[in-house]
Amino acid sequence: HLRSSCNRTIRNKFAMFWIKLKTNLSFCQIGSLFNMPGNSESRRKRVADAFDSVRELLVSHFVPQHLGIGHISVDDAKTHNTAYTKVRFSSI
Repeated sequence: HLRSSCNRTIRNKFAMFWIKLKTNLSFCQIGSLFNMPGNSESRRKRVADAFDSVRELLVSHFVPQHLGIGHISVDDAKTHNTAYTKVRFSSI
């Protein structure tokens, strides 16, 4: 569950998460980008907490519904096969 606070909106949490994944900047650097108050250690902690909350939310809600083996039935998987995959993998 994500909650907004005076320092971190839900939108900012997702932005911090995305920036960390795409740039691999340190949590402290991301905190500076978002103009978070406090010293470098408190910025690092706040961004790390935001990152972890978004990660936990994605793992608990997004992944089971959209990724992995359980999100699609066998019949749906068969209808999603393209002509290329049928030709390419039919001999296996």
